[in-house]
Amino acid sequence: MIVLKITGSSHFKEFQVELEGKDLLRRKLRKKSFIDCSSIFTVEKSLVIKSIGEGGLKR
Repeated sequence: MIVLKITGSSHFKEFQVELEGKDLLRRKLRKKSFIDCSSIFTVEKSLVIKSIGEGGLKR
């Protein structure tokens, strides 16, 4: 599974994407957040304990 770090702080503007509650298909964000595109890594799906939301294209 490919994952990116989500943070509540704006650090590296050239490598971040703003994320709002309306951007999620399910669940809600407590506050405006940022996807840190400089922190991309992989993790074995079986190691994922909890999902805080689900992104994707809304149709």
